[in-house]
Amino acid sequence: MKIELLNHPNEKLAEIAIKMCRGKKKISLSEAVNEELIRRVVDSGHESVAEHVNFTFRITGLSRVTSHQFVRHRIASYSQESQRYSDPLEVKDKYWAVIPDSIQENPEAKKLAIDFLDESIRVRKKMDELGIKLEDSRYFLPNATKTAMVVTMNARTLWNFFNFRICSRAQWEIRRLAKLMYYLVNDVAPALFSWWTPRCERGCPEKCGDPVSNEIEEGTIITGKTIEYLPKDKRD
Repeated sequence: MKIELLNHPNEKLAEIAIKMCRGKKKISLSEAVNEELIRRVVDSGHESVAEHVNFTFRITGLSRVTSHQFVRHRIASYSQESQRYSDPLEVKDKYWAVIPDSIQENPEAKKLAIDFLDESIRVRKKMDELGIKLEDSRYFLPNATKTAMVVTMNARTLWNFFNFRICSRAQWEIRRLAKLMYYLVNDVAPALFSWWTPRCERGCPEKCGDPVSNEIEEGTIITGKTIEYLPKDKRD
């Protein structure tokens, strides 16, 4: 899984919105950000000022299981790789599907998964030979198939996304995705994110008693505004 932050939003926009509401119309973007003001206003419940700060990500290597979960966060813009035109089997990459760690670590389960993926390839190729169009043969690709997306979210939507997905009740892949996204936005907009903590630390209503950390996992590579998680079987 790889995530790139494609823009560098100016968190000062949230402060400008706050001050505009208070009659101050000439605030320069070049001035230092007043983090304390933003935090105080957001804590008081006026979260809409954060909607002016948007983040755009390019995400590759996630499964369609997780992309289906992702788009349930509806206050966002999504552009997803089309399986009508992009054939994952043409990549000639044995990692064309996501295999969960729990299956990777169980030899019998891993063999079952690989056998199933191999059979999926065989079926797809046979349908090609029979003249079936990709838009129809794709019905028989598994949810594990990797996909790619460009996603734009504002800061307020990201708070909501992190609340639900950096959570022990979230599935492992989308939780990993959310942590990587959090790292990127916190790095460029600390006034909006440095104070954020997982909901289990703030009185989560689910009260599952299973706290989670927002720390990124071992196997993560960070290069500027790009962050990538390498599964165990792809690490040196």
